Amino acid sequence: MLSISNVKTAGGAVSYFADHLTTDGVKNNATEDYYAEHGEPGQWLGTGAAALCLAGQVDSQDFGRMLLAVDKDDKPMVIGGGQEGRRAGWDLTFSAPKSVSAMWAVADENTHKAIEQAHVNAVETAMSWLENSGGISARRGKGGTELENAKLVAARFDHGTSREQDPQIHSHVFVMNYAQRADGSWGAIQSREFFSRKMAAGALYRAALADELQHLGFGIERDKRAFQVSGVPEDLQQQWSKRREQVLAEMATHGGRTAKSAEAAALNSRRGKEEIEQQLLLDRWKQEAAEYDFSAEKVRDLQAQKHDRPEPMPTTAELWRELTLYASTISERELEATVFEKSQGILSPQAAQHFLADFIRDSETIVLRDAAGNRRFTSREMLELEQSIITNAQQRQFENGAISETHVLAALSAVPSISDEQREMVQHITGNSGVAVVEGMAGTGKSFALGVARHAWVSAGKNVIGAALAGKAAEGLESGSGIESQTLHSLLNELNPDPVTGQPAKRALTARDVIVLDEAGMVGSRQMAQLLELSEAAGAKVVLVGDSRQLQPIDAGGAFRGLSKNLGVARLTDIRRQKAVWHRAAVTALSEGDAGKALKAFADQGLLQTGGDRQETISKMVTKWDRDRIQNPDSSSLMLAGTRADVAAINRAARAAIADQLTGESTTINGHEFQSGDRVLFTKNSKKFGVKNGTLGTVLLSLDGGKMAILLDDVGRTVIVDGEQYESVQHGYAVTVHKAQGLTVDSAYVLAHESMSGQEWAYVAASRSRDETTIFADSDLISELDLVMGRSQSQDLSTDYQLEAA
Repeated sequence: MLSISNVKTAGGAVSYFADHLTTDGVKNNATEDYYAEHGEPGQWLGTGAAALCLAGQVDSQDFGRMLLAVDKDDKPMVIGGGQEGRRAGWDLTFSAPKSVSAMWAVADENTHKAIEQAHVNAVETAMSWLENSGGISARRGKGGTELENAKLVAARFDHGTSREQDPQIHSHVFVMNYAQRADGSWGAIQSREFFSRKMAAGALYRAALADELQHLGFGIERDKRAFQVSGVPEDLQQQWSKRREQVLAEMATHGGRTAKSAEAAALNSRRGKEEIEQQLLLDRWKQEAAEYDFSAEKVRDLQAQKHDRPEPMPTTAELWRELTLYASTISERELEATVFEKSQGILSPQAAQHFLADFIRDSETIVLRDAAGNRRFTSREMLELEQSIITNAQQRQFENGAISETHVLAALSAVPSISDEQREMVQHITGNSGVAVVEGMAGTGKSFALGVARHAWVSAGKNVIGAALAGKAAEGLESGSGIESQTLHSLLNELNPDPVTGQPAKRALTARDVIVLDEAGMVGSRQMAQLLELSEAAGAKVVLVGDSRQLQPIDAGGAFRGLSKNLGVARLTDIRRQKAVWHRAAVTALSEGDAGKALKAFADQGLLQTGGDRQETISKMVTKWDRDRIQNPDSSSLMLAGTRADVAAINRAARAAIADQLTGESTTINGHEFQSGDRVLFTKNSKKFGVKNGTLGTVLLSLDGGKMAILLDDVGRTVIVDGEQYESVQHGYAVTVHKAQGLTVDSAYVLAHESMSGQEWAYVAASRSRDETTIFADSDLISELDLVMGRSQSQDLSTDYQLEAA
């Protein structure tokens, strides 16, 4: 793996790497500790270092000058050079997979050194690619706004242990904060360029290391996104992963899941350096490995075995099918990382780069450019599919599919409470277009207006079919509008022949049909294209209702947003759900990406609260939820989070808080204990029990034989669930925000998360309640919560970009 951290000052870098520096060729400190267990000096690398005549061992005086960005005459090389407070550079740390370190720890001397050299070669391969691919860019021009590829100045420091004194081969590559331009001058580095290539550089390092090890005779097995050496005991790898376990434990305590939180956890859990001689460590490691029947002899056996190479690289078509499962386009950096990752154990690093170049040149690969001129890529199949979505809908805008104005006016006059924008929505979707689009903000009464339109369509002899991606959303559409509804998946299944048996479709559309697709913003391009194609062939009308600012499709493509952008739409912006004016304004601000304004409004109302870490934050959240619940027993409430792990932790805390209020015998289903009074979430559709994925309810009675009587929310119906026949239940005090889209409660409690709390997530989370929403965040997240919640995670379309000129 590759991690990158900032080193702010020259003094900090000198102190950190002191034991790797030499003076006149003599190592400064003979003590072998965490930073110098091999007794090996650092090594210069990069063409910029070569231009400065820096090669071989890192001398302490040279290193100090380079950190300060001054030349041999102590003259500044860049603006700010020679100043102690100037950022010195960045530490890029390349770490070998644990199986590699385990072999290195017990191998004989020759193999031990060969594995070390394999790692070093892989590091230098990755750094060379980083330098040659534009990852090292120097600023130039007024204000340093222009960038050009530049020559790297860096020093490599090799280590062999973790702070827990477990074997861990890794190298720190210290990248100086300047590089040489083409004209020989020097400029400060734009770190964004190598940070954006972090995943690709790390993957290329692993691919190069796997290739080196294969040449040494070892077998390589893919391990998720990395690899491991065949035959190294898993238990031993686990035993020697104490450092990783510390980081994971720290992340669990503080609720982190991103690379940034992993870095913070690593720092928080870091132990001080211990001085243990290398030979003592090697002896200890060999004794520990012997307990797992692993030794130098076993390593030699692994080299001698015949190993099958992993599966070949995917074809262009196969790779594009995988790449476009969840996104319509992919950035150049993402493509590099994917190809290098897949090449581990299959291709040499040079061959992987050739594969990448050939993939980009392939006729199935379409090169796009965004507004800033950056390259993005899509497949020909995806581009043609998404072009057809827009073209299909545009061509159906004047299809004369309107119903008589008499029917529309009669339906409107029957509901005098309808607002002007709802009236305009009804008139729009009952008009001529074969594909009509409604953009409605959360809580603006879309379902109410659809109910009015349903009356008009039915009176005109139309057959109205409702659909939504999720079963719960379909249920909500039906209850809110009166339109009989089902999941989009089931509708498409009925409209298409059986792909396995070849049986004809169970139903056919006609020109009398009107399909209303709710929560259309969550539908991916492939399903949207299929629906539009089937409806066009039959002359059926399609009405797409949603909010492109809410949660995005899991599948590839922001088809609804693209259609909304390219067609005339009806818009509902008058929020009716939230009672307080400030709350409605805050929800609107979040929908527009102005999280700072929204969070200030919540803070001014005392509804933005923090905890020291994730555990404390959850405790505060549950305490407020419980207090409010007792004070307002007739109000509905729900706690929301970004991840299933957080939801599980909240549910455990909530149930513990009300344990003395639960009554009767307990029933255990799928590992969850339920009593009378427990809140329940159903997580799978079931026709037999009449529930949908996302349905909430309350246990009325725990019965014999693993059965429960549950009162369902909204519909007020009681169902008897048999745990032996249906296990898809969990506690329902908290749910993910994705499960909550479409729900409305009186009070909501939102747990922010660094990786999940983007603009669309925050907008949905803050708009679930009528009366009050309280946002909770860990103290280390609160300072940047406005940035996190203001960051859009919207799905794009391939048609959003310009085709690159041939």
